[in-house]
Amino acid sequence: ILDSFGMENCLILYTLLLEEFITYSNLKTSPIDTIQYYRILDKLLFFTNTRPNLLYIVNIGTRFVAKPQ
Repeated sequence: ILDSFGMENCLILYTLLLEEFITYSNLKTSPIDTIQYYRILDKLLFFTNTRPNLLYIVNIGTRFVAKPQ
């Protein structure tokens, strides 16, 4: 997935995700390409069939489909 989206040099970061911090008002990033966001989520949703531990964070990502940032 990382290679197909040009992210092969990104670093792995393990972090605790708290749901109350995930709101549009807390995000201070510029908007991204909606089509690319859909493609990334589509690939990640496919992986949730065999990796249920990814389901929670991918579900969080789908909340931002209408306005990806």
